[in-house]
Amino acid sequence: MVKRLFNLSALELLLGGIIGLYLPDVDHLIYVYLLRPNDVTSQRVRADLASGRFGHALGIICDTHNERGKLVFHTLVFQIILLLLAFLIATSSASYFGRGLVLAALVHLSVDQFLEMRQGRGGQTTQNLVPGQPQYLVQSQPGLSQWYAGIGIALEKKQENLYFWIVVTLVLVIGVIF
Repeated sequence: MVKRLFNLSALELLLGGIIGLYLPDVDHLIYVYLLRPNDVTSQRVRADLASGRFGHALGIICDTHNERGKLVFHTLVFQIILLLLAFLIATSSASYFGRGLVLAALVHLSVDQFLEMRQGRGGQTTQNLVPGQPQYLVQSQPGLSQWYAGIGIALEKKQENLYFWIVVTLVLVIGVIF
């Protein structure tokens, strides 16, 4: 009876899914601590984290997420590697935790891509975060250019849409294999 109510495999899948859902957001901490530690936003986040104001630091990260153009996990190369890893895990691993982790991370990245195709990323700010400082509003163009900027290719809008729908289809297929 207890075994029916508490299926360990389902719990593993759920735990992997929860962690995988938030794993791509580690990108923002990598940006704050490693890629752009001297950025004003990075300094504010680090100061808040050092003083134990985790909620405020999270708020800053969420409010300014469009400012960060170069992220490690939000790239075409990482997404392709994750797709390959997800396929390998789906077809050869018995780990429900691993399956949930990679599938949720892929869903998160696909949602981020969809939003960036509509809104853009990289330089867009919506409020003045430093009192007394002038606010510069740099509009980013909607699209996925930040996802492949570091590998030296340029895609047109139709090609970006095709890539996006191929990825979504692969995520759905891998999800069905799970």
